[in-house]
Amino acid sequence: MKITIICPHFAPDTAPTGEVITQIVRELEQLGHQIHVITSLPWYRNHTVEPEWTGRLISSEKTKWGKITRIHPFASKNRTNLLARAIAFSAFSCAASLVAVFSRRSQVVLAMSPPLTLALTGWVAAKRHKAPLVLN
Repeated sequence: MKITIICPHFAPDTAPTGEVITQIVRELEQLGHQIHVITSLPWYRNHTVEPEWTGRLISSEKTKWGKITRIHPFASKNRTNLLARAIAFSAFSCAASLVAVFSRRSQVVLAMSPPLTLALTGWVAAKRHKAPLVLN
């Protein structure tokens, strides 16, 4: 099955949601599925994009199970500024929507939340691919 996964974090990012979705992808790979992960560049640990990933707005890599597309998270240095965080999540979600819409067709779309904005991103991707949406 061809699966698109939209999530805020993925290995090597250390966020708990990244750990969960990374394990889900490993399990799906063992079942033989083709997966396209749309996620952010690693940034969770220091609330800024990791040094080895800077200088890119979007990064794409092929894997044995499919593809990972990483998008800049637009993270604010001020973790307590809720408006800046909301804008960052919205910008990331919009960019992820564009990547998902122009990606190869999937048979199912899995969107991981938080942030809730990824539910809308998943819905847009599912409509585009005429696929069911699974919201975690």
